[in-house]
This record gives sequence, structure tokens and C-alpha cells, in this order.
Amino acid sequence: MLEHVCIAQRTFTFKAPNEGTNTVCYSCDGSLLVVGLDGGFVHVLSTADMETVHSARNTSAAIVKLSMCVTGGIIAAADATFQVLLYAYLPYKHIKRWEFVGASGLWFDAGSL
Repeated sequence: MLEHVCIAQRTFTFKAPNEGTNTVCYSCDGSLLVVGLDGGFVHVLSTADMETVHSARNTSAAIVKLSMCVTGGIIAAADATFQVLLYAYLPYKHIKRWEFVGASGLWFDAGSL
């Protein structure tokens, strides 16, 4: 039987009282935790010490869904405007770092609904 135990915690500071955390996901090996916030921020945290590995804001809409690939090298973040943002752990000079790869959205005519 699998048991979950909280061994660390992390607090985020928000500018508005109605802002908060919408969604979280973690890597298959449990080494990373990804947090999506109302203001469009995506934070990648190390689960060893809960420190920020990467922080990005590529949309102003709330992040409503997060998913990480099995290898832990790609993050997909969906926002409230039906846009999907992709982040990848890519080589940069002699290291690897998280990079914003791009975004794709679903646009439709609201009058046709």
C-alpha cells in the first residue's frame, strides 16, 4: 500500500486576495513538483528542499491544468483561455535549463455556439 507523507511545505505570496494555486503535478520519479497559479505563473520546485528550480509567466490567465511527461523533461500547462503552453528541459551551453518552447491555442467564434 502506498502512503503519502508531507515532509516539507512551501508558501507563495499573492498580490490579490482571490489569487491562489489552481493545480499541481509532480514528476514520475517524485523529484519535481510543478505548481500553476491564478496569475499565469508556473513554478517548478525541487521536492528535496521545495526550492524554485524555474519560474515563468507566459500568460496572464490562470493555469488550470498541468501535466508532465514520463521522463520529466516536458511540461504542458493549460490556461483559462484554452491555450496550452509547453516548457522543456533543454541543453544550454554546458548545462540544461527549463525553457518556454511555445504556446498553442484554441480560437473559435463565440457567436457560433
